[in-house]
Amino acid sequence: MTGVGFASRPAGRTGEPTVVGSVDRALRLLVLLQESESVSVKDAAEHLGTAPSTAHRLLSTLSSHGFAVQDYMRRYRAGPALSGGTDQVGSTAAPAPSVADCLSDVPVLLAGLPLQFVRLDRGQLRVLSAVNSESLAVVSGAPRTSAPAFVSAAGKAILSRMTNRQIEELYGNGFPSWPGSRIDSLRALKRAMTSVRSSGYATSSYETIPGYTELGVSVNLRDGSAAGALSLWVPSVGADSSALSDYVASLREVASRVAAKK
Repeated sequence: MTGVGFASRPAGRTGEPTVVGSVDRALRLLVLLQESESVSVKDAAEHLGTAPSTAHRLLSTLSSHGFAVQDYMRRYRAGPALSGGTDQVGSTAAPAPSVADCLSDVPVLLAGLPLQFVRLDRGQLRVLSAVNSESLAVVSGAPRTSAPAFVSAAGKAILSRMTNRQIEELYGNGFPSWPGSRIDSLRALKRAMTSVRSSGYATSSYETIPGYTELGVSVNLRDGSAAGALSLWVPSVGADSSALSDYVASLREVASRVAAKK
């Protein structure tokens, strides 16, 4: 025996430095996610001193275990496993503040108009708080407390804060039937989301309650995700189309008040 074989590195230890280095980088990324509102792949690579491909791989691994989530701008933020919250696809889990409490100083343009705060629950909208909604009940026959997100302006506003991948997970099995819906495919929904992201608000006419045009603005958390959305209902007959931008501006003002309570 020459003893050459005994001089080789013990089995199973060859990759140890690489494994330790990967764990170190992952832990540093976790700290960065906790300390930042959101992190891009470039941010992560610069922070770790690695190639973007390495940073992307680490972020993807953290996402698969719930330690990070990717928003609609392809930036990463702390996931539910890190923050202690929930981040189920198709749901906005943040607690809902009372819209009525946020309307103590309503912009004059919105006075008397139906206004609702809604949240996404497994692809369906849930009305959690509302003011001046009596007229909607008269038109629809009963208060509508649930509707598919893709037919409502408020729902579209929430969906616009998701990534295309999250939208595909939510509607991968197709779209539930809904009278008057203009969206019946992922392609149509993604195209609509591009428009909403560009304008910063969503609209819906005759898709939910006849006789009303709905405007929707998302209520965003600091990390860019949607805690829910506000929907404003304006009578379609006799509506002044030139006032649309004013309605949206006033709705955004209210959304900022709601977000400030988070």
